[in-house]
Amino acid sequence: MKHNELDKLEYWAEKTPLNELYTNKILKFYSDAKFINIVRDPIQNIISLKHLHKIRNRKSRIETLSLFQVFLYEKTLKNSRTIKDYKIITYEDMLSNTKPIMKNLCTYLNIQYSDSLTVPTINSLPATANSMFKNKRQTREIVKNKGIKKPENEFNKKELFVLVNTLYMNRNFRKIIHRKYPEMITYKKPLLLLFAKLSFYLYKIYRFLFK
Repeated sequence: MKHNELDKLEYWAEKTPLNELYTNKILKFYSDAKFINIVRDPIQNIISLKHLHKIRNRKSRIETLSLFQVFLYEKTLKNSRTIKDYKIITYEDMLSNTKPIMKNLCTYLNIQYSDSLTVPTINSLPATANSMFKNKRQTREIVKNKGIKKPENEFNKKELFVLVNTLYMNRNFRKIIHRKYPEMITYKKPLLLLFAKLSFYLYKIYRFLFK
């Protein structure tokens, strides 16, 4: 598209990870912006990030990944309370109920629904699915995970203690653990939960000072 055609656009969509942290800046320039925030099971998200770090030869710190999941979700919930047009959907619902979810989003965005929205496309043309992992990218197919990865197979015992007690601070994450990973509740310890709360308090100070 040519630069002089931009003013003819009726809608402009922008997708960048972590935009939920910068909603105030976005609204300063685009006061009528509508937000769609996709959230995922935090444990499966951390597992994916751990795999990605391994591929990229980076060291994964479960403490930092877990604290960031809680921090990010708290920001998401705050946005939903303070921003008029802010919609939260789950990654899992998007995969299992793609068509109903897309129809709901079309209503929210006040645009016409098309079946092309249920498969990866760009301007209705076939496109490669978005994924952090190259081997999962396929044309005209949404990337779907093959079952839930078991945390016990992905983390050592120390990491499981950190993971559970950190995520347990958040009420929604707590519900996910009880519903999907009841066997992990044994890793919750009062002293470690207290330490996790202190760590999160310090983490928020760090994020505020170095944002």
